Amino acid sequence: MAWNSSAMRSPLSVTVFAPSTYTGATGTSLDTFMEASYPNRPSAMLLARAFLQSEGVPDTIDARGLRALPVDLLIKPRLMAEQGATFVDGTIIPDSVARLFAAGKQLPVPFLLGANSHEGSGVVAGPKGMAQVAPDVSRAELEALYGKRSETGYAQYWYGDSRFVAAAKYLASTMARAGEGAGAPAYLYYMSYRTQAARDFYPGVRHADELPYVFQGLAEFETGAGPGDYRVSDIMASYWTNFAKTGDPNGPGLPRWEAYRAAEDNWFEIGEKGLRMQPGLLAPRLDWHIARFKRAAGIP
Repeated sequence: MAWNSSAMRSPLSVTVFAPSTYTGATGTSLDTFMEASYPNRPSAMLLARAFLQSEGVPDTIDARGLRALPVDLLIKPRLMAEQGATFVDGTIIPDSVARLFAAGKQLPVPFLLGANSHEGSGVVAGPKGMAQVAPDVSRAELEALYGKRSETGYAQYWYGDSRFVAAAKYLASTMARAGEGAGAPAYLYYMSYRTQAARDFYPGVRHADELPYVFQGLAEFETGAGPGDYRVSDIMASYWTNFAKTGDPNGPGLPRWEAYRAAEDNWFEIGEKGLRMQPGLLAPRLDWHIARFKRAAGIP
């Protein structure tokens, strides 16, 4: 989904739906842009300090001082191509997303989240794109994960997995200890369903392509949508509406969507062969991403 899951980890959050439920995208990336540095790719914190020093601004500056900086200084070209890291301010976001979820400090409310099969379809990489994005990962490791692909192909699947698919699995797996042990259900989906008309043109479901289904906007956003596509949209709209009302997407006449259990790794796939539970979906490569991320972030 297109909403950010920051609300799940902020102590200042308010209810998104009634009763207390939350639906959103992964809202985090299985990478450590804020804090961890790799060869040829310093962390966001190091870049920020270097920028302040280059402009003669002490890195001890507080929020009031930052607000007083001249606009011309703030709109200078950015130093990082990747701007997706969550900013930890100590108040709204008290710690990194991964550490908060790992420690069970996210809100103990039902959580509906997931990702699409080709989230990174819009990514374009240069000849050394992956060396900049993941300098610690060898070409052999990339081929083991994704087979032989172009640089852009690797970057697209890497981006989709690390930012969305593996991140969704990681967050869902921690919900059993949400609220410092109270626990809350997570409903985890993977959308691989494309309209009949799109199947000859798109290799997978692009970022945010589930939204016209959930909000029943296929006529406006999907050229050539047919009766079968509208049936899928009706089902998805029912799931999301039920979840917003009750914290459970299930209802009469709908395929059963079970809450995620890490031991079973049970995803709910919205696919072209039906809507069904799919245990172990893409497990080897998603688990590889999660393990790499936890090592870099220092999470046991």
